[in-house]
Amino acid sequence: MASLDQTIGRNMRRFREERRLTQQELARAAQYAQSTISGIERGSTKASRSLVERVAKALDVPEWRFFLDKATAKEIRELPDELRELSRLAKSADPASWSGIGAGLPSHSTNLWTPAS
Repeated sequence: MASLDQTIGRNMRRFREERRLTQQELARAAQYAQSTISGIERGSTKASRSLVERVAKALDVPEWRFFLDKATAKEIRELPDELRELSRLAKSADPASWSGIGAGLPSHSTNLWTPAS
């Protein structure tokens, strides 16, 4: 099992390469040294919270995605489209509008979608 530092580094490299950025370009955007980015991607340098925040912003990736190991990321990718859409809606919805989300669910489940008073 990969360490957290290795997981962060592996994800950072993947996100950077998906955006076709060099380490130098990412370092400049995140305001860190290229050697720091390189060390994190290799797993030999620990990533600080502020570095993850800056790199996430530079790559336009939610911070939490840096912490997902391969198995968890695979499980998330395999979620049915409906669950992904429901998750997206729940994250962006105003809690006051949640009561209508569970309208099509069986009655014993509807209370899960009613905001607490």
